[in-house]
Amino acid sequence: MTKISKILLLLSVIMGLMLSSCSNKTTDPTPKTFKPQDLAGTWKCTDAGLEGDSFEFKADGKIKATL
Repeated sequence: MTKISKILLLLSVIMGLMLSSCSNKTTDPTPKTFKPQDLAGTWKCTDAGLEGDSFEFKADGKIKATL
């Protein structure tokens, strides 16, 4: 096997591995939705001028905003 053939074979194997590793094999294509329990907690704003603002999401779905 010549040097060029070995290089081409190696590049082919690498390309094949790269293409197979990027495949999307999800079994559930439906989009996921958030439940209030997933977002529960205190969320603080970090934009300039809004550092004191926050939102509190409770597990029961209630929202409290502090502005």
